[in-house]
Amino acid sequence: AEAIGDLIASETEIQRKQATEIFKGSVNKKFNLIREKLIKNLSLIEANIDFPDEGLPNNILLSVKKDILKVKKVLQDVLDDGRIGERIREGFKIVITGPPNTGKSSLINFLSRRQVSIISSVPGTTRDIMQSNLDFDGYPISLFDTAGIRKSKNTIERKGIKLALKK
Repeated sequence: AEAIGDLIASETEIQRKQATEIFKGSVNKKFNLIREKLIKNLSLIEANIDFPDEGLPNNILLSVKKDILKVKKVLQDVLDDGRIGERIREGFKIVITGPPNTGKSSLINFLSRRQVSIISSVPGTTRDIMQSNLDFDGYPISLFDTAGIRKSKNTIERKGIKLALKK
């Protein structure tokens, strides 16, 4: 159900591919293989404990240890991939910040290929956080233009600077 929701909400090709793979059960297949390996190794350990004098190979526990280390590596890869998957699903968030009149608004406008922020030679023009969502080679990116960071006596500009620092 989550995969279908992700597919519906996808905005980029990479998000669509990820949702489709999850829907097909690729992660589920990995977990089933891990489960089977763990059950097999558990049974070998139990056999070694329950029947120590039955002539089982001496290297069973060494074999189990190697197999468990492989399972650990696969699990770590799945967890790492999950972080990447989450980033693809949620998108990358990039905050453009710095002193006033350094080109932050010009940069977001250029990258967005449209006017997102007002550009002016007057310092402190941008006060609210301006957002532009982009598809960057299939990856969802949210760009945020912020107020220039400086000390200001203007109450409204100080609020914008506070928002920028928080973002």
